[in-house]
Amino acid sequence: MSDTSGEPVLDHRHLDACTEGDHGLKREVLGILARQVPEYLAVIEAALGGDAEEWRRAVHRLKGAARAVGARALAAEAAAAETAARAVRPEHLRALRDAWEHVTAEIASL
Repeated sequence: MSDTSGEPVLDHRHLDACTEGDHGLKREVLGILARQVPEYLAVIEAALGGDAEEWRRAVHRLKGAARAVGARALAAEAAAAETAARAVRPEHLRALRDAWEHVTAEIASL
């Protein structure tokens, strides 16, 4: 759980640069993220039982996917969870889910 209050939910400049301002491509890229993140969160939740390496890998993938599209607050939460991989705690999963809810709300508003 990191302080993501200063991070934008979605960095539109970054996303526009990645998609060259193509709105259709932006929706496609965000759609891919919308399919990937629930899968990563499911793996992260399953790893709460103690598989710290599986937790770290899933959080790392989530962090990369979030960074790729400019979901900076989600990426920051994932980075914090990855750093704490030796102390896997449910609070990390809650923080990731909360950050993801903000991203999905922002995607829906596009």
